[in-house]
Amino acid sequence: MLAILAGPLLSPWSPAHGDEQAATLAVPHYWDPQRRIERPNLAGFTGTVRFLTAPDHPPFNFLNAQNELTGFNVELVQAACLELTLRCTIQARGFDTLLPAIRDKQADAAIAGLALTPALRRDMDVGDVYLHNPARFVVRRASEAFATDGEGLRGKNIGVIAGSAHAAFLGFYYKESNLKPYPTAQLARDALKKGEVEAVFGDAVSLSFWINGTASDNCCTFRGGAFDESRFFGEGYAIVFRNGASALRQAFDHALLRLAERGVYSEIYLRWFPISLY
Repeated sequence: MLAILAGPLLSPWSPAHGDEQAATLAVPHYWDPQRRIERPNLAGFTGTVRFLTAPDHPPFNFLNAQNELTGFNVELVQAACLELTLRCTIQARGFDTLLPAIRDKQADAAIAGLALTPALRRDMDVGDVYLHNPARFVVRRASEAFATDGEGLRGKNIGVIAGSAHAAFLGFYYKESNLKPYPTAQLARDALKKGEVEAVFGDAVSLSFWINGTASDNCCTFRGGAFDESRFFGEGYAIVFRNGASALRQAFDHALLRLAERGVYSEIYLRWFPISLY
């Protein structure tokens, strides 16, 4: 499916209390305020920038009920293209086909949460990080007060997805806690609702939507701060360009910085993340 970016998109993921939560949200800022990124001269560029993404990763990029491509990543690309006055398209295709398509020059870039590994950086031209998906603890609202450091969770049961990076993190830093691995996130969250575990540890994005959605029955809330250690949770999200496209990469790095400075990034972020990730 090929979608030409045009017009603002509204988030079908925003839960009922999103506006109330958004009013108190702190929007993360990933750009050094002292760093200036010059906009390269793209006067000779008259073509269309062809973006790829995956169709099944809400709230970042997915097909809505009308089979339209939408999400945080889609809106961010849209805004960056408007900032640069470039014509852009974005096509949804299977995640595993994104990088081969860029190598074969079927597209210019991908925005799809690709892991920023050393191998990827050697193979592609990687832009600046524009978002992290940190890890957080969730507890029952009615639970006793306890800290979420190693001492506060000593001897407590923590639900986590078996074999995940979050489980590895807990195994390394929370050796005195009782880790309860579950095959799925839903089973871990159900255990929290039933009181079988005192906390669940997982990625902040999916947990934020669960907390603020109907499936949680308003049972639970975040507690403590966010964990962003790249060794376990990756370096974050960035746009990936074909190797050698340094001018295009620099142009979009410039555009994202300008969107952050002008408050456009904040507007898009608040539309898609109604509960703070941090």
